Amino acid sequence: MQKKGTLEETGEDYIVVEAGGIGYQIFTTGQTFQYLPSVGEEVKVYTYLHVREDAILLFGFVHEKDYEVFMRLINVKGIGPRTALNMLGACSGKE
Repeated sequence: MQKKGTLEETGEDYIVVEAGGIGYQIFTTGQTFQYLPSVGEEVKVYTYLHVREDAILLFGFVHEKDYEVFMRLINVKGIGPRTALNMLGACSGKE
């Protein structure tokens, strides 16, 4: 899924994108930050919604290739979204 909106905030491991009046916290890799526009500008992010018993989390990537690698990683038994995100942080799927 692709989410387009205004980049409202950046944190250590997440961004906040506002779309339709709602701010979405999206966890991402450190490498993603170098490809982001300035706060207040429009951004397009490929997202994955992860639903758990105790949380609903969004993970996102600026490049579609990173998203595709992430999706392949989370389909491996024993690898969850956080682990996959950390793995991508070590090496970008774009390379």
